[in-house]
Amino acid sequence: ELFHGCGAVDSQGKKALFYASSPAGVTWFCAQPGADVDQAVVESCGRLTPLLQAAMLRNTGLVRAFLAAGANPLATMDTKRGPMRLSERHGWNAIHCAVPFRRFGTVNEKQWRSARDTIEAILDYVDDDQRRVLLTAPEADVAPLAHVLNVSGDLKTVNCLKSYMTTDARTQEELDTTLHIAAVNTCQADTVDSLLAAFPESAYSENVRGVTPREAAPPKVTSG
Repeated sequence: ELFHGCGAVDSQGKKALFYASSPAGVTWFCAQPGADVDQAVVESCGRLTPLLQAAMLRNTGLVRAFLAAGANPLATMDTKRGPMRLSERHGWNAIHCAVPFRRFGTVNEKQWRSARDTIEAILDYVDDDQRRVLLTAPEADVAPLAHVLNVSGDLKTVNCLKSYMTTDARTQEELDTTLHIAAVNTCQADTVDSLLAAFPESAYSENVRGVTPREAAPPKVTSG
């Protein structure tokens, strides 16, 4: 595919900026006449921006380059008009996008490490107000932390996000619910213990059935 200017589009609707493969490439593209890092979107993928794609790839160098070039750190996917397979991602921001997909197979530590590096690059770049918006994700069905817990409950990533958080009513409510889910889905006692130790304020919260996360964990994973 040959591109003629930064506004050129390929057969998938991707503009040239999506093909920048290095921080230097991002800088060069964004310096060209007519380049707009936030207008280079793919409508068919839920208005995916180059920054969101870089976050999905967990390419920390590209993420930093797009942010430095003026990309909107609060950009979100708009999948209400997109394919049904993307409907669950409506309102996802760059933090959601950095979380690996378990549906594509086992997520290994290397993938989680690159996810944490990407998440930290974004959250360290933005100001306090932007950080709060990213962590609470008001347009999404779930906040990023709840999303991580839904995926696998990777403890290092959970603690990474928790270190940036402030108390928020929505986040607390989601944690109370999601910790129950994580406890049910976890197969190792030490993981359940660590999750509940990380969130002592939610460890004994009862769901509508009066069950705490500890009680929700299958007997085979509970420790004395």
